[in-house]
Amino acid sequence: MLMTPLGPEAVLDVDGTLRISRYAERAALDATERTAWFRVNSGVWNGSASNDPAMGVGGYPIGGTFPLFPAVCSDVASMWTADFSGPFRADAPDGFIPWSQGSLQISLGDCADVDLAGAKAGDMLKLSATGVWKPSSVASCRLHNAR
Repeated sequence: MLMTPLGPEAVLDVDGTLRISRYAERAALDATERTAWFRVNSGVWNGSASNDPAMGVGGYPIGGTFPLFPAVCSDVASMWTADFSGPFRADAPDGFIPWSQGSLQISLGDCADVDLAGAKAGDMLKLSATGVWKPSSVASCRLHNAR
């Protein structure tokens, strides 16, 4: 698989998947322009001080016309807290608002899609090593403020 290094925290796969190897504090998605920005902790957007989601500069292009959904994939058993509706620890870039659609699909575990329609804050999903929901899994994801 071809990867483009984006600095010490992230790489962009040839298929357009962004992989972040450290804690990612913020993400901004322009669904109309199909462009995304990521910021690790308090660093710069997409690895460069000149990138700015509020100005539409330096975002990663997202090809295709398919629907966009937040996703987390991990190759180890871990717990993730996903907060798509706020309040957030940092302000959103100018012109951006929290993700607030009624039905989310989040890709978990080994990138298997899990339909979260009707999920509420505090719900727990148990996942197998392949990301398929099972009651006795080794990995789990706690949803925080998911709608």
